[in-house]
Amino acid sequence: MKIFSSIVILVCILSGKIGAQNEQDLLRYSQNNLFGTARVQSLGGAFGSIGADFGGIAINPANIAFFRRNEITGSAAITAYKNDSRYIGNNSSDSRTNFNIPQLGIVFSKVNQDLGKDAKHEIVSFSFAAGVTRINDYQQNINFIGNNTKSSIADMFAQQLQGNNFNSIGNDFAINFPPAMAWKMYLIDTIGSNNTYASWFQKTNDSVFTINQKQLSENRGRLNEWNISAGLNVGNTLYLGGSAIFQNAYFESTSTFSENVLSKSQLLNQYQSMELKSNSITSGFGIGGRFGVIFRPIEFARIGLSYTTPIRLNLSDEYYYSMKSNFVSSNLSYSTTTFDYQILTPAKITASVSLISNRFGFISIDYDVVNYKTAEFKKTTELQLLNANDAAKKYYTTATNIRIGGEYRLKNMRFRGGYAMYGSPFNSNTSEIKETLASKNVTAGIGFIFPAVDKEGNDFFIDAAVVNSWGITYTTPYVVSGKTTYTSKNEFDFMNFMITAGYRF
Repeated sequence: MKIFSSIVILVCILSGKIGAQNEQDLLRYSQNNLFGTARVQSLGGAFGSIGADFGGIAINPANIAFFRRNEITGSAAITAYKNDSRYIGNNSSDSRTNFNIPQLGIVFSKVNQDLGKDAKHEIVSFSFAAGVTRINDYQQNINFIGNNTKSSIADMFAQQLQGNNFNSIGNDFAINFPPAMAWKMYLIDTIGSNNTYASWFQKTNDSVFTINQKQLSENRGRLNEWNISAGLNVGNTLYLGGSAIFQNAYFESTSTFSENVLSKSQLLNQYQSMELKSNSITSGFGIGGRFGVIFRPIEFARIGLSYTTPIRLNLSDEYYYSMKSNFVSSNLSYSTTTFDYQILTPAKITASVSLISNRFGFISIDYDVVNYKTAEFKKTTELQLLNANDAAKKYYTTATNIRIGGEYRLKNMRFRGGYAMYGSPFNSNTSEIKETLASKNVTAGIGFIFPAVDKEGNDFFIDAAVVNSWGITYTTPYVVSGKTTYTSKNEFDFMNFMITAGYRF
């Protein structure tokens, strides 16, 4: 797929990180996957107004106000990720399987008494909760290969190095700057003045060539959200809740890009092969808040509204690169010191409605609104980050997510299903790849409530869920102004198998 100059900035952010923070970071920590307990995930995440499940607290903290007993829950999951890529007419695939603990939580609840019975008016109950939920998972492998007859990554290195005096490219200037490394590895050379550079294809006027290009990217990491929450039940009609949320981010990306020249038209062109390995590690911590209300005007209907504040994430990056070429047998590698920066993620508003039958079950709908244009790097004078902020405002938009789910009750069993669609954060200025980072999800699950050991109610439950997510992303290994470059179209399919067990006491 050809990429036009009008969206050069956009496609760059879809590539693996090479040496600088960009708009991709803003999206990575602003978007969420389906999350929560197995019950919540099996309903497509449509749990903003149902209540009494720890997984729902991360959607609307007013869910906590429905608890009438103490509860402890924990979950385990196996995720399987498959990616099919198409690059310059060639198809390839890769996969990744991972085990994780996506949720742990505990809730304490106190029901007020009125003449020896549970109160029904004024303050009926109050609850507190604490726990952790994995709200995004970065496990992913992307592998693509193709034969390029239009450009080389060395062309990009030459463009990026223009205007720099080659005599200074030897020590500090070359540290973790791949274009300077390319010069030291003889992948590019000076032409004309000392401040002008060209690839071997440009230098020898070689315009008839075939280059086999490969890239393997391996992403690892997660975004966990810790919460401390409190809720209040007022007259069994109005349910209020609030959470202090603390996010912990970890993301590691390892990418290997290689070129091998299969044919060329100029004997003076000595370029044969190169390989660039890059590794970046990002970690950090952020804080924010979430507030919610659920209104029950009649027994079988509930309406919910929640607001998640922007999260201020303090992040640190560390980069490592190595490069080799047919000109130099040994690797050239460098590592950097840590670079610290701050991101502000967008706020999120969630509206919910549900219809509930105590006999048969319920149906529920959630609707999110997220303005990705407001995501930004904070407290910075760095030109790269300021440019990223400008690009976010230009290319991002307000996205909407919709989640629908239902539960059918049959004695002590629960049968569940759901659907979720997460909108793309890109606007019409990027119509060529607007579908990027949008996803669709189909979910199903089952639950068992075991007989109580006392007269107070159920004391143990277990839920299982399966989530199938699919969508499209794009990866552009490099961009060269004035030349044709290509983008890999990646169609991903993600399966999540999850079990949650809980104990009420």
